[in-house]
Amino acid sequence: MVRRSNSLIGQIIVTIIAVGVGGLFTFYLGLPMYFRAKASTEWPTVPGRIQVSEVKQTTEKGKTKYSASLQFSYDVKGKNYESAYIWPSGGYSSNSKTNHRAIVERYPVGKEVKVYYDPREPSFGVLEPGLTATNYIVLIAGALFFLAGLVLGLYTLRRIMGLAWTIGSGY
Repeated sequence: MVRRSNSLIGQIIVTIIAVGVGGLFTFYLGLPMYFRAKASTEWPTVPGRIQVSEVKQTTEKGKTKYSASLQFSYDVKGKNYESAYIWPSGGYSSNSKTNHRAIVERYPVGKEVKVYYDPREPSFGVLEPGLTATNYIVLIAGALFFLAGLVLGLYTLRRIMGLAWTIGSGY
């Protein structure tokens, strides 16, 4: 009986973790990031200038990763801002320099650019508005984790109800 009880407790803990992590990724990170990226195509624009444009290289656990690192400045209503966001969903890194080099070549230092900025938070400016694969990956991964947790939760509830039924009937 102890073994069955321990596995049930473990199942309850895994359910809580899956629902919690999936819920955070879906509702706290994924959906707000999705809606912000979608809205960014309608944001006002101002001229800006590229200040920094380089391919960054990092090595972690023996693996080399590359990312495009940009910084640009722009003015909104007389106030100067700086941003490093190419896309509303943030940047990405990979083990290939090619895509990142293309981004850096597209945005050389000194180039005048069109900056899309969030009218509710003008310090958040991007160069390429709209949804990216990152938006969908975060949202789908979070939703799958959340749904898996709910399914496991229903299964766990069924086990608890069966255990209660067994105890209540004297078996």
